[in-house]
Amino acid sequence: MNIMEKILTPVLSSIALALILSFGSEYFLSIIMYSLPVFLIGGTLFSFAVDNILEMVKLKKRYYNYLISFILYGIGGVIIITIFALFQGSISEVSLTPLLVLGVLPGLIYFHLSLILNTLISKI
Repeated sequence: MNIMEKILTPVLSSIALALILSFGSEYFLSIIMYSLPVFLIGGTLFSFAVDNILEMVKLKKRYYNYLISFILYGIGGVIIITIFALFQGSISEVSLTPLLVLGVLPGLIYFHLSLILNTLISKI
């Protein structure tokens, strides 16, 4: 993953998440304001960690690589949103289901946009 992809992925992920979560409401910019720093810091750091893990494992089939990445990014999203909630001091107020949904969804958005950008940038 090159630096251009590492910068574009969190920005586009934040916009995509805002589009999904604010559908039909006026919270689009608020969601971007809150999610962009989380994507930039947490998503980028976690992405580097997943890249290193996958490089150490070196799976032969692309399907297995995709499946492991899918699972890791989903779990990573939950971990990052939990850490963010802990820093906000609101972890006790949040039930498990919204925490899982709001963690897995951004993680998988980040992962799939990363795949798309990787494909597009490699063709340039």
